[in-house]
This record gives sequence, structure tokens and C-alpha cells, in this order.
Amino acid sequence: MRVIQLAVISSTFVLLAHNSVAQTPPQLTTLYSFTGQNGDGGSPQCTLAKGPGGVLYGTTYYGGTASLGTVFELTPPAAAGGAWTETVLYSFTGQNGDGSFPRNGVAVASSGVLYGTTDNGGAGPWLLGCGTAFSLTPPASTSGAWTESVLHKFGAKKGD
Repeated sequence: MRVIQLAVISSTFVLLAHNSVAQTPPQLTTLYSFTGQNGDGGSPQCTLAKGPGGVLYGTTYYGGTASLGTVFELTPPAAAGGAWTETVLYSFTGQNGDGSFPRNGVAVASSGVLYGTTDNGGAGPWLLGCGTAFSLTPPASTSGAWTESVLHKFGAKKGD
């Protein structure tokens, strides 16, 4: 019985390999190249979250105004083949309980609020803190700033 199972598994790999060769390979399209300069961030290490209108949201582990990471959006071009636009929504400061070094991206709520975590900041026994959970609320007007709120400081003692 064991030999038959291996034969079936082996056949499955052969079929999958043959099938993948027959298909057109996927093509890579670069939407935006981070420079790490002018506050745009650097070292994105997360999956992107899709919001209304095809806007993509994510985080960079480094960069921003304090070089402690950013939350950004990529807006699709108005016309096919045009350039995507990157906008930094928030730059982490690491000050006053604010987090730093976001690594895992964000989730987008139906209200447009973004939720995420940071590796450092907040409180705790570690020199750089144990991280935070945060939210970013969209501005009331198009020219306004996103508002960050620290929802939880990991490693904080009750009452901190």
C-alpha cells in the first residue's frame, strides 16, 4: 500500500510540473521602487492590503521622518500603464509610547481605519519596548493628516 501511495504522489508532482510548464509564466510588474530617501520609507516586508478604489496599503520597516518605519498607500494610476503614486500616511517616531519598526502590514476596516503592529516601542522590559498595536484613522478632509492611536503597548504592566 505504501508503494502505491508514493506512486500517486509522484505522479501528482509530474502532472503539476508538466502543467506549470504548459502555462504562460506569471509576469512581474514593479508598482513602486522605494528609495529610503525623502521620507518614503524602505525595506517593505509585508503583504499589501487592498482598500477601496484599488488603493494598496502597507508598511516599511525603515525610513520615514525618524527612520523608524512608515505606513504608506499606493494609489493606482488614472490611466492604464501610468505610474502608481506612493504616499506616506504615517512615520513612526518611537516617542511617548509610539511604536517603531512595523513589519507585518496593516488590515483595512470597512470604515477605512488601518490596524497594525510594530516590533518595538510601547513598553516592557526590553530596551526598545515590546511593540504596539495601533490604528490609523483617515483624515476628515483630503488635505488632513491621518491620526495614529496606540491601542496596546505590549509588555506594559496593568495601569501603564
